[in-house]
Amino acid sequence: MWLALAAVLLFVAPVLTALVTAMNQPIRAQLTYVLVFAFYAYALCLLAHDGLRAVRARKWPMKAVKKTLSSVLLVLLLWTAWGQAVTMNQLWETLYETYQSDMLTAERLYGEICRMADRPDMENCKVVLVGTRKAELTGRPVMGDVIGFSYFQFGYTDYIGVTPRARNFFLTLGMPMGMPTAEDYAKAVEACAGKPCWPAGNSMFMLDDMVVVKLSEVSLGGS
Repeated sequence: MWLALAAVLLFVAPVLTALVTAMNQPIRAQLTYVLVFAFYAYALCLLAHDGLRAVRARKWPMKAVKKTLSSVLLVLLLWTAWGQAVTMNQLWETLYETYQSDMLTAERLYGEICRMADRPDMENCKVVLVGTRKAELTGRPVMGDVIGFSYFQFGYTDYIGVTPRARNFFLTLGMPMGMPTAEDYAKAVEACAGKPCWPAGNSMFMLDDMVVVKLSEVSLGGS
């Protein structure tokens, strides 16, 4: 029964991990965490089993050994749990600061974009973001795989930059804008040559029917 339960939890745990952490990762990636944990748990059980056998061979008092071992494991557990709790709290704080920074950046950008476009149907106005922009974080933030990276920085691709991910962030804030193509992005990168980076003047301009914002220096070969 316990073996069947363990097998079920082994394959259900990645789904639960994805739900709890809200991380958009394939199940095979989440399964890695569970398999690594299972491996270390199995290794510790083997070590404990061999250790107890060695204790019996030497005829040491088992009750005292078990109490000592339990106390050591409890201290290690509490120490590890406290460290994980502190790190998790720091990650949440970094996530909050990153969101606040991105929201302020989006509000500033969108106001300037609307003034530059000067049209009522912003959902049809293409906006191209060239380059990247880091979140403004204070102190010494704890960074994660994704946490701490701005919507204007994370998810960069050579063919269209950070525009798709940043545009989704704008849309969640109720700031509609059109989606450019890879050809639009290539034209925008060329047009940004020699221009200053936002928020400097002339860093935002009209190119045909789209608004171009230069966040940082970039070439078609990468960021």
